[in-house]
Amino acid sequence: MLMLPGTPFVYYGEEIGMTGAKPDETIRTPMQWTSAPNGGFTTGPPWEPLQPDWRTNNAAVQDPNRLALLNHYRTLIHLRNTNAALNVGSLSVIPADDTTGTIAVWLRTDGDTSFLIVVNFGRYHDYLYLPRLPLKNIDGNYFGVAASSYMDPPHACASVFIATNHEA
Repeated sequence: MLMLPGTPFVYYGEEIGMTGAKPDETIRTPMQWTSAPNGGFTTGPPWEPLQPDWRTNNAAVQDPNRLALLNHYRTLIHLRNTNAALNVGSLSVIPADDTTGTIAVWLRTDGDTSFLIVVNFGRYHDYLYLPRLPLKNIDGNYFGVAASSYMDPPHACASVFIATNHEA
């Protein structure tokens, strides 16, 4: 959602992978800040029990791990806040040869800055072909690549390999 147009939002706990259970009254359990009693959320009794993984899945555990989901969110938020293309830029959906229905590809552009976003919602995808993807801009300079790949083992959102035709 952070790479799409509009106002993004993050529900507390989403950035560390907290999940809730329906009905909505029980979806928001106390934030898991640390492995201290009550997850570092309160010194009193919380209104709901903590999630079972609160000792190992909390903000303090993820903070120093550059590959953690928390830091992936921080990277995406920073990219969006510092690049107009990701904040107010136009959106172009890019066709791909994905037959699984699990790959989404789009381009965000503002002026001479563009970001190609490839999201794999599936377990695995071998190669992805993007036809007519330009490798050079109008001035003949190569586009830079900024990769932010996050692997979520429990949900297996895996990497995507991209192959393009090399004719701009």
